[in-house]
Amino acid sequence: MLDQNLVGFLRDWTARWAALPASAGMAGQRLLFENITREKRDPINDSIPSAEHFVPFGAGKIRVRVFGQTHGTRPAMLYFHGGGWVRGSAETTWDITGNFARLCDKVVVSVDYALAPEAVFPLPVHQGLAVLRWMIAECTALGIDPARITTAGDSSGGNIAAAVTLAALDADVPLRAQLLIYPALDADNTRPSYDEFANGPVLLKNTMQAYWDTYCPAQEYLNDPLAAPLLSDQLHRLPPTMVAVAENDVLRDSGTAYADKARAAGADVTVDPGIGLIHGYFLAQTYCPAVTTCLHAMADWLNAQNAQDGTPN
Repeated sequence: MLDQNLVGFLRDWTARWAALPASAGMAGQRLLFENITREKRDPINDSIPSAEHFVPFGAGKIRVRVFGQTHGTRPAMLYFHGGGWVRGSAETTWDITGNFARLCDKVVVSVDYALAPEAVFPLPVHQGLAVLRWMIAECTALGIDPARITTAGDSSGGNIAAAVTLAALDADVPLRAQLLIYPALDADNTRPSYDEFANGPVLLKNTMQAYWDTYCPAQEYLNDPLAAPLLSDQLHRLPPTMVAVAENDVLRDSGTAYADKARAAGADVTVDPGIGLIHGYFLAQTYCPAVTTCLHAMADWLNAQNAQDGTPN
């Protein structure tokens, strides 16, 4: 069942992408995605303070955008944008990161990780862990409480967030929680949701397979838990986790399988089923009241995690 408030969004989304010339290539796709997300941005989030920072990484730097007030000591979020690992930036999820900074009084660090095919697995995961370490090292300057950091991301960014959480466990870097929004958590495209929504809306089965092939060009990568976190045998060690899936999404069953496995292993897992919603539903927030309801449920859950006493997992 599709929430009928999404019909207008889907019409607009389809028309914008259909108008992109085939000759535009990856550069054109990336530019259009930037333009669409900027045009759909809620003006309320333009008032959220934000600033660019550059995190040292090897011989280069990782660009991040930091949202929220950076004085005092606040809980923090390390956020990874979606876009199939091939497009998107710290700006394309401005509404999501701005909303969490505003509703949770958080400092949100949004990572402009390297994109495929120029950069492939595991580079974005290594970059994410480097930014997490930087957040802890620079906690005073950033106004961050290092004992209250959440990893989060949407779609392919949810994949990277889940992988960074696993890497942080192995590195003994503490985390308070993780929030995964319509995430891609393994490459198994035989689950029912892949057939049910093979032709979308928004995300197609063949498109998702192409994204996996681009991000993980070597077949053995797909068996690595840092590429496919659902395969991890360490899910019992997860911090409190919220998995928000969308009912009408090829990735729905990957997200619920991860949640089920983690819960069976003993992790504290909350699932939002996204009834009536679609992949990428945060882009449709101005069209669909149910998206705002999901946003507030996530914010309430995050606030509850940050209000708890004790050290993070």
